[in-house]
Amino acid sequence: MDAHRSEFGGTPHHLGRVAEVERIAHIAFGQGDIHVSETLRRGADLGQSRLAGARPIGCRLGGAARGQHQGRGQRVKSVTLPTHNNSPLDTQAPQIVAVRERWNARPCTHILRGCSIGPVDWGDLRYVLAVARAGSALRAAQQLGVNQTTVLRRLEALEAALGVPLFERRRSGHKLTPVGERVVRTAECVEREVQDLMSALDAHRRSLSGSIRLTTSESLAARLIAPCLRSFQERHPDVTVELLVADERLDLARGEADVALRASSTPQGAGVVARRLPDAPWTIYCSRAYAAERGMPRSREEIAQYDVIRMEGRMARLEGSRWLAEAAAGAPIRCRSNSLTNLVSNLKAGLGLGALPTIIGDAESDLVRCFPPPPELTSQMWLIVREEIKDHAHVRAFADHVATYIRRIVAEADSARQA
Repeated sequence: MDAHRSEFGGTPHHLGRVAEVERIAHIAFGQGDIHVSETLRRGADLGQSRLAGARPIGCRLGGAARGQHQGRGQRVKSVTLPTHNNSPLDTQAPQIVAVRERWNARPCTHILRGCSIGPVDWGDLRYVLAVARAGSALRAAQQLGVNQTTVLRRLEALEAALGVPLFERRRSGHKLTPVGERVVRTAECVEREVQDLMSALDAHRRSLSGSIRLTTSESLAARLIAPCLRSFQERHPDVTVELLVADERLDLARGEADVALRASSTPQGAGVVARRLPDAPWTIYCSRAYAAERGMPRSREEIAQYDVIRMEGRMARLEGSRWLAEAAAGAPIRCRSNSLTNLVSNLKAGLGLGALPTIIGDAESDLVRCFPPPPELTSQMWLIVREEIKDHAHVRAFADHVATYIRRIVAEADSARQA
């Protein structure tokens, strides 16, 4: 007691506080033999941690630990603890928690040589839990789908980082040590937190909201987007999709639309990002009634013998339109159209032959292919997103959904045709 009086100024309040701080320092630092001394600096500038009546408290090693680390009473950490109004020290006070976290996050260096705690790989906790629950490394490995050596290596790595054994190795399996039991309790907390986080993220994905302006052609809107929107809105009912159907191309970079589905060559220009979808093969179609009455061509060379329906305007620049114009040079033109949707109607009416993407033509039961798609007659399909919104959660979810849907539809159409 006299030694404490000579160091701290001899007030009973100080002695009581020092005893309590020793207890808290033991909790904070996990050391078995720690003594606390108070430096007599008052009113120090403690930055954001400055408290009324607060004093810097220096922690010193004592006893055997002090002898092991060279030099009696070397300072190893400092923490500011409140002593205002003689209130009891709170083991969960931000100052204590912060010191404990800093202590656990950093190994001792030049002062506490020999007791360094290395960084912990939180992934190793999964292996500790598995072994604790299964009772052996072999059964844990089977449950995790990894090799037994992997489980043992991860356990040894964690034990080396912590500096204590977590399991007793027995012929019958693995039994937790007292420290191992504490690690398992912590690992279970981490597991629950991760599960809660994943549940929260899943709920967030399901509760996306916002609006998206999608532009595409009339034919692609009818064949692909309309059925795709139904399944998307079942998953994300709070996302509104505004469909801008137009054969002219809106400028996404200028904000005229957010997303575009286009059958075209590689998109050019800045301010957009593009995802390539499966190519769309084209071929020549006619109605079943026309084929029954007039027959139908079996190759490119026979097309000129039949009536054709030609495209005009922007539609005339499509791959299929240009291919048909070259193949049907000199053939009678019965109708012209600037819309693929109208072209389908004209074909079903029996007005002649026309070129369509198979993803559109095959969906019409009244139409038949005249011959398989020529290898050279394909067009690229692109899903384009305005760059500045590409990372918005609801936009990304919509783009992923559309791309997945179109790939599935194309694959199913190919499988049905091959069957």
